[in-house]
Amino acid sequence: KARGRRAEAGHDGDGAEGAPSDDEVDWSKWRYGRSDDYVVRSDEVSLIKELASRVLKRADEKACRDGGGDGTTAAATSAAPPSCPESDLVFPSLSGGAPVAPYRTFLERADSVPWGGLPAESNRWYPRRNPRHSPAKISSHVDGGRLMSAYLKIMKWPSDLHARFPFRLCRDGCGSEVSLLHTLEWREKYMPWCVSEGGVRFNRAGFVYASGHSRPGRGQRAGGGA
Repeated sequence: KARGRRAEAGHDGDGAEGAPSDDEVDWSKWRYGRSDDYVVRSDEVSLIKELASRVLKRADEKACRDGGGDGTTAAATSAAPPSCPESDLVFPSLSGGAPVAPYRTFLERADSVPWGGLPAESNRWYPRRNPRHSPAKISSHVDGGRLMSAYLKIMKWPSDLHARFPFRLCRDGCGSEVSLLHTLEWREKYMPWCVSEGGVRFNRAGFVYASGHSRPGRGQRAGGGA
């Protein structure tokens, strides 16, 4: 996420071609703001693989839409599958809102929320494993590795995968898989790449979700920060 008034779909970098000067930023590196392909240690790879396993397990918890059709559900987990037709399956909201429907596999859900809303391999929010990449890079190890390594890096690599983000949902702490699946639910419902010009103007005094990175200030550039 970045400060500013650029909608996710429209920001594609504006850096000049060639090597940047001391006061310029190589915006081509941050095109669409996708996660970096981090170099990771063996213990970090193990943590990311554990999180990936938890995400897939939690993502399979589904429920039946009730007979009233008002979107409420009868809870069920993968250990106790719901007994209703697939057309009536939904995913209960992690934050108490409306359930996510229709039923789809986790990867189908993840592929429906690409960066910028642009359905291309390079824009996947949950990028696939690429075994051709260097074994030192997380993308060679597990699906979603770039996304999860970026998240865990921000969370200071919690060894128990316990975090307090998002703050309202996880005020007392929750598993990192909840945080990632909550973000998926938010992207499915809010579709940040569809922020309108009117919405941008309305939120001029605050923040609008945008893909990419805020331009670093002069002090950050002088100090080598980004």
